[in-house]
Amino acid sequence: MDVEDKRDIFIQRLKEDLIGPLKKDEELNVSPESTYLNGILYPANFSEPEEQDDEVETVPKDSDDTYDEIKDRISNNKTRKPSSMGLSFCLDHKKNEKLKLEIKINLGIYRPEIGKENDEDKKNKTSIHWKRKEINHDQKINLSKKQGWLDINNEDLNNLQIWYEKKEQKDLTHITLALVNQNEWTPKGLGGSDTKQDQIERSFFQTRFELHSESGFEPRPLSNYNPEDEDEKIYELIYRNNKDYCSGFNCTSDWDLKDKQVKTIKAVWLTQKDIYSVSTEGDKDFYKMASELTAKSFNKDSLDVIKKKLNTLIASYQKWIDSEKNKINGLKPILKDQAKKNISVCESALNRMKKGLEKLSKEKKILEAFRYANAVIEKQHTWKNFEFSWRPFQMGFFLLNVESIIDQKSEDRNFFDLLWFPTGGGKTEAYLFISVFLIFYSRLDKNFKNTNGTQIIMRYTLRALTIDQFTRVASTICAAEILRKENEKIFGNKKITLGLWVGIKQTPNWFSEVEKALSSQAESTPRQLINCPCCNEKLLYTADKNNKELKIQCVKPETKNSCEIQEKLRVIPVSTVDECLYENPPTFLLATIDKFAQLARKDEALRFLGRTDSLEDSPSLIIQDELHLIAGPLGTLTALYETAIDSLCSHDNQKVKIIGSTATIKSATSQVKSLFNRQSFQFPPPGIDYQNSFFSKIDRSSHRKYVALSSNGRSDKYLLQMVATSLLQSGMDKEINKNNFINNYGTIVAYFNSLKILSSSEPMMNEQVRDTIQIIANRRNEKARLEKLSPPEELSGRKKSSEIPLIRERLMSLNFGDPGFIDIVLATNMISVGIDIRKLNLMIVNGQPKTMSEYIQATSRVGREKNSGIIVSLYNHAKVRDRNRYENFSFWHSEIYKGVENTSVTPFSPNARDKALHALLIILCKGKLNMRNPKDIKNNMEKVKKEILPIIFDKIKKVDPDELEYAKKELNNFLELWLERSNTKELKYFWDDYKPNESLLISFESYAAKKAAGSYAPVARPTPNSLRDVEPGVEYVCKEKINQTNAKTE
Repeated sequence: MDVEDKRDIFIQRLKEDLIGPLKKDEELNVSPESTYLNGILYPANFSEPEEQDDEVETVPKDSDDTYDEIKDRISNNKTRKPSSMGLSFCLDHKKNEKLKLEIKINLGIYRPEIGKENDEDKKNKTSIHWKRKEINHDQKINLSKKQGWLDINNEDLNNLQIWYEKKEQKDLTHITLALVNQNEWTPKGLGGSDTKQDQIERSFFQTRFELHSESGFEPRPLSNYNPEDEDEKIYELIYRNNKDYCSGFNCTSDWDLKDKQVKTIKAVWLTQKDIYSVSTEGDKDFYKMASELTAKSFNKDSLDVIKKKLNTLIASYQKWIDSEKNKINGLKPILKDQAKKNISVCESALNRMKKGLEKLSKEKKILEAFRYANAVIEKQHTWKNFEFSWRPFQMGFFLLNVESIIDQKSEDRNFFDLLWFPTGGGKTEAYLFISVFLIFYSRLDKNFKNTNGTQIIMRYTLRALTIDQFTRVASTICAAEILRKENEKIFGNKKITLGLWVGIKQTPNWFSEVEKALSSQAESTPRQLINCPCCNEKLLYTADKNNKELKIQCVKPETKNSCEIQEKLRVIPVSTVDECLYENPPTFLLATIDKFAQLARKDEALRFLGRTDSLEDSPSLIIQDELHLIAGPLGTLTALYETAIDSLCSHDNQKVKIIGSTATIKSATSQVKSLFNRQSFQFPPPGIDYQNSFFSKIDRSSHRKYVALSSNGRSDKYLLQMVATSLLQSGMDKEINKNNFINNYGTIVAYFNSLKILSSSEPMMNEQVRDTIQIIANRRNEKARLEKLSPPEELSGRKKSSEIPLIRERLMSLNFGDPGFIDIVLATNMISVGIDIRKLNLMIVNGQPKTMSEYIQATSRVGREKNSGIIVSLYNHAKVRDRNRYENFSFWHSEIYKGVENTSVTPFSPNARDKALHALLIILCKGKLNMRNPKDIKNNMEKVKKEILPIIFDKIKKVDPDELEYAKKELNNFLELWLERSNTKELKYFWDDYKPNESLLISFESYAAKKAAGSYAPVARPTPNSLRDVEPGVEYVCKEKINQTNAKTE
């Protein structure tokens, strides 16, 4: 069997274990309701107490005026035990005047056989066996009335009926049709006399049905379309061929599309949708050349050969654009304007690429830097025994940016060039190549400014992602430094170095802490690069006290093969200690975005922006990865600080170049404007169909499998337990065990949308799952997967930074059955970005992530290889959003990127101004006016008003002009207070948490603690010490209330 077949084994077993039947005519020695948890239609008035979930929404009635007591009867919103399942769909009443359909029903009923007691029965204290009978029923139906009931002509389907309602709108008839179990069941506790056995006999199991229309079903009209939204108009164009033919009611739905027509729709409890991979090889017209774009060839080829290859790329893109243009006339009139806009952006990208190639062809220094940058990429991949080939989009993105990288006055620096490509496509290599190109070019061009300090800043939001990327960047920097040393006459003797600037919980702030951190298992450790990028040997860390330097060395034994880093670099050019970074700003700074709040507190941090020695040492390039995460409260405060960073890195009418990347984003134009005060330019720009942008193309030969299940009728925790059990026990299937296939499907990643839910599920995943594994193994006559089943491991914010690399190493290196193999990983959104482990191919999404972008990012962590990956999405039926996504699963996943929510960034809103507008002013005063003492305001007030305030006001005018007057008033008030305090003896420091009455600023944490202590309220202004916790108010208020309560008690 191939990979496809073996993935289907997991899904088939899931159906058999959760819905059933295991065998068509099976006989059970326990009740079928205890055996199966889904696909059951209970009696219509079935109700009994259940375990309640932590978060259950009150579900409102449908607002449609056709909703009445009949629909209320078939709904299971109150009891959560489904008595009905249905479909909503559309028919064209001109094609199907009498609305004739054929319904095919498939289900099972179980009847007791008493007296077949055996040893297993004695153990279970039961003597009832349940015999299954399969029912297949076909019937033609006519939906002639506005709404009504239809009988089913089958004596085995006693009291199972069809209910429908319809509504006409233009040429379409909108119909909802459901199967309803009209049986009733009332136990003694509720005033009746029915037994549990009666309830089972009056239920229908493994229910499903299909509807067939010879005239075909019509696509359902789009809802919630906003023609004023530019993103909506683009999606309407590129997804125009995606159609929604039906949605489920209590269940999920699917349909058969053949010859552009749907004649059969299905109501099912478990469905799957294949999400096709995105090919990075580019359009078919460029396939032949793609394999020739190797880093090795670009390092060695002549200029003519390089030009020929890159010209072929550009010519192919031009041909593709012309082809797309020709298709516009065939579009509906409403789509033509947007199609022309899309093609116009493609032509802009093409022209910028042409300019880049022209520069490369004519300027020798650019060509040399291009060759050396390719040599770096070639070298670091050679260490992994891999020949690196450029993907068309990577080389296209480079050509797009050549001019704005080398020309510091280029108009293209007004663009924020956003690299949009699905997760795992190779975005990191694209901007690392641009980075080393810039480093080498700046050293070749003596007129290039910004060469002495930090040249490149790359920022992330999550520590796990930052540290993961740190390993990849370290490899690139090591290769670049080797080439610099080998060509010292060309590139000079200044080292190419890398620094990691993250929170104190990850790395030490001071060199004095290093020796202790290295000798212990401290949470904060400088040991963030574990293995040598060249030979993969463990690295040696030492603290050189004399030179106040952290030394990282490869100490590979001489008996093993040689290591280029060990031979050519005495010390790996990497530092992870804040104090060392301030002393010697690295060429390339990798940081978490929250750390930049330190610019207001620490003068030393301004050195990264070139603001202590020379104004020509500020960075030339800023890279913002995972742009979609810079939204909400974090994005809002980031945008405030970004005003200062952008200004301090730009001078003499030269803007710093900013590029970014994401795999999921919406409303990028407004987000980029608010964050960076630049125009967003997405690359690759979309054409007229989502399946092909020339640089990326849907690959129908490779896909992940997404599977949907709902907790309809059961608790969501029990659903999680049974799904995890089934998937784990599937590892014992003979077919899955063949050829070590299980090595790539042996670990389940269980994603939780909150740490609270993860914590409550941990005992169940550790204990109850073991019990149900044994039960399922017994049913299947298999050996239970218990012998080496390890306790669940966790990847969440609760883990120490030092623990995360060790967990990753186990996931990457260990095989199924090895000691220490991880069977279950419990993860939060930490896994959404930065985790790239090829062995992870099995995921359970327990509870929908808060945003669609997180859902896409998280589920993209599995199935990184071609034709791999199974994602089982579990939906809580008590939650409106979950139920909607479950019932519309197939269509929703067919255009999954369209569902990404708009991002919100409001840097000058009242709350944001209150928190940090004054911090922005302080940073600019320190950086622009070199103020190092708060009393300096007395001699600089006029400069602040003429040089500093206009910088802030200019951005507010462009981003949020309605807030300008409020901001002016607040800043003037702060300046007056500052000036007033500067005339006192007490004011001595800009920021000192231990001397708040002598300080202008104080951290929010210290302010709240001192105020809560009740001794006094500091006069210093509370200011963010980090952007990690951007909503600290609740915690501080609680502390104050608790202390007030205690004081009253005393």
